Amino acid sequence: MSKPFTATNRVLHEWGIGGISYYWMSAVIFSFLSYVFISSYEMDPGWVALAMTLPRLIDFVLDPLLGRLSDNLHSRWGRRRPFIFVSSIIGAAMVVGVWWMPLDWVDKPLWSFTLLQPDFDWDKLSLAWQWAPHVMPWSFPYLLIFTTLLFAALGVFEMSHTALSYELSDDYSLRSKVQAVRNLYFCLGALGGGFTYWIAQRAWFGHGHQGEVNGFRQLSIIMAAMVLVFGLIPAFCCRERFQNINRTHVRIWPALKATLKNRPFAYVLALRIIGMLGGTLYTSLMFYIGVYSVFGGDKEWYTLLISGGYGIAGVVLGWALIPLAAPITRWLGKRRGLIVCYGFGVLGAVLTPFFTLPGRPYLWFWFGFACFPASFVLNNLLASVMPDICDLDELAHGERREGLFTAVMSFITKLEASICTGLAGWLLVLSGFDQHLIQQPQAVLDKMRLYAFAPLIAGAIVTFIVVCFFPLKKELMDSVRSQLDARHAALNVDVETTAKSE
Repeated sequence: MSKPFTATNRVLHEWGIGGISYYWMSAVIFSFLSYVFISSYEMDPGWVALAMTLPRLIDFVLDPLLGRLSDNLHSRWGRRRPFIFVSSIIGAAMVVGVWWMPLDWVDKPLWSFTLLQPDFDWDKLSLAWQWAPHVMPWSFPYLLIFTTLLFAALGVFEMSHTALSYELSDDYSLRSKVQAVRNLYFCLGALGGGFTYWIAQRAWFGHGHQGEVNGFRQLSIIMAAMVLVFGLIPAFCCRERFQNINRTHVRIWPALKATLKNRPFAYVLALRIIGMLGGTLYTSLMFYIGVYSVFGGDKEWYTLLISGGYGIAGVVLGWALIPLAAPITRWLGKRRGLIVCYGFGVLGAVLTPFFTLPGRPYLWFWFGFACFPASFVLNNLLASVMPDICDLDELAHGERREGLFTAVMSFITKLEASICTGLAGWLLVLSGFDQHLIQQPQAVLDKMRLYAFAPLIAGAIVTFIVVCFFPLKKELMDSVRSQLDARHAALNVDVETTAKSE
């Protein structure tokens, strides 16, 4: 049996450097946007939550259609690279444009109306509904338009860039190394991103909320340059192996139905969706818990220690994981590795409330640092499972549908972030959070902690139970790979390997 194909290290890094572009597009949406619009623009959390959630109605249709189109595109530039090229340009433009909303639009009324809203009496533990006046500000449609376009660009880039990675190795263990390369560059982006909020608060941009907004407006030019330059490198430098492999075309809905019925893929989706209700919701509330509870309202110290410090830790661990990814996969196997990592996740979730204590920022920092290795290995293994799932799907249906699989995963990623960001906004409202206050009342902080930690622990336990039934094993995937190689040879598939370009 011949040695499975794996691209050279140069090719892996030419592809993986796109992780920096992906980081900056995703960071603007998931790490900065809601916090800045709530904390710096002082926009109502409810409107921010709605603007982050509504674009999913478009993505529900757009992501699978574009993923399917990518799978069956026959162009001189391949199936994936045209999508990487276009989404990098649009994403860079949106990363700049979203921050230039006039500050007075936050309070400038666009539409007044009345709406039923909950009135929860915590003392009596009773819920009542009442009609209350509301005003839609001009800031809402502005934020909605830009988040919709930025979400679309992010989804297309993630779909095409990730699908391209599935062609870079046929080796069961080395597929973990491929994903580790991308994680390294993602962490390099996060190294700068971790200090972005802190830099935006420097005095040379101005003082107060106006200064923070000016800081993000100026820094967005650098963010956009990162998105554009590092997004175009894989578009120009990488070559595709399977761009002519699909010779028949199945309609989108039968193809999507078959994709969702793939049993291992259903397990991965379940893990992501359950994690959405746990870890992602905690992450969405972590900024507010950190700033207003652990750090006592000191936003600058929080962004420097936690965001910046974790960025440095991420680069160190990301670099260390590249040579270790394949040996770890061979030693544990992907299935057993996932079970071990999710087991550590349960332990970490249960301990988190005891390490996020008011006035103890260093305790939180070192606890998070200790949890990083298991989290890194988990994300790497989960990403490396997807090429195996695509191989299994090709054996069953005779065509490669990486684009459709990654489009569905991209939609789930954006859906989980949108729901959790939106839910976090409504939970902030329900807790009584006041974006105008530097110090929040203790009762508000207690409710915020409850809303964050309860789903985190419950989600960790359920995901551990689910992953124990994950079906893919190395022996099965070795058999699938052998059958696919034989099929490709029999069909004389025109496969242009990246090795030929070396």
